Amino acid sequence: MDSARIVQDLCSPIQRQMLNTAFAGDFANRNSYMVLTADAITPKLSVQGYKKRSAVSYELNQVLGTIEDVQELGKEDLIFRGSDAVLLAGPHAHLVEAVVVRWSKLHNLQLFCGE
Repeated sequence: MDSARIVQDLCSPIQRQMLNTAFAGDFANRNSYMVLTADAITPKLSVQGYKKRSAVSYELNQVLGTIEDVQELGKEDLIFRGSDAVLLAGPHAHLVEAVVVRWSKLHNLQLFCGE
């Protein structure tokens, strides 16, 4: 379910009016940024392997948007930062999830101010 629909149901009429004003009447189609986690990623490639144009990178682009950065978090975990989402992948990814969610909040604020 889309988060815009959930937010629409939870907001008061005044809050909905403010959101529609902020997004020029197009709140339902606003840009959003997601935080995704996965216990593993297959195939497991090097950081450079994910940055090269390949079937794997095209598949990631469909979920994350344009891949802007890929970094290793230790030996088993990776973080992918895309234009539409960030993906934490690996058995220990949940350990950094809280930090990435905080970063995502700041990133969303930046996206909002840029619109």
